[in-house]
Amino acid sequence: MQALLEDRFKLKIHRETRQGPVYELTRAKGGSKLKPFQEGTCSPMPSAPPLPPLPPGQAYCHVMVSSGGSLDAEGSALTELSGLLSLILDRQVIDKTGLAGKFDIHLRFAPDDLTAGQHGPPPDTPEAGAGPTGPTVFTAVQEQLGLKQLPAKGPIDVLVIDHVERPSEN
Repeated sequence: MQALLEDRFKLKIHRETRQGPVYELTRAKGGSKLKPFQEGTCSPMPSAPPLPPLPPGQAYCHVMVSSGGSLDAEGSALTELSGLLSLILDRQVIDKTGLAGKFDIHLRFAPDDLTAGQHGPPPDTPEAGAGPTGPTVFTAVQEQLGLKQLPAKGPIDVLVIDHVERPSEN
């Protein structure tokens, strides 16, 4: 797709890192409520397909973010949680907890205006008429995980358009 845009629109772009609005994931007062991951309960997902078969009785650790306001990540480091929260929220989340290791993370929250792309279940599902209930993602992270997200300035990746032209006639 990028080659097509470069050819048709004479598009020239580059990526750079700038300072911008982020959230820093830190420990909340009272400390972490994270459940440590128990080795052997599931196998980490390979970074690239195909998925090799697992021994009988073993399953891959799952990572899932649903549009209804839930996040589940088995055997995940807090850098992975930060990445998932970045997908949910309106800006990047950076792990500043200092907590190492892997955890089983289960988070339930009500989608709202700050949870980009998290606008509740599709209209044809049974829970669609219930409306958003429960804590915001910020409250849920603090109450359920013992962590908090603070607005800050930090490095963000941006795409810079250097040149673009009107496309030529077909």
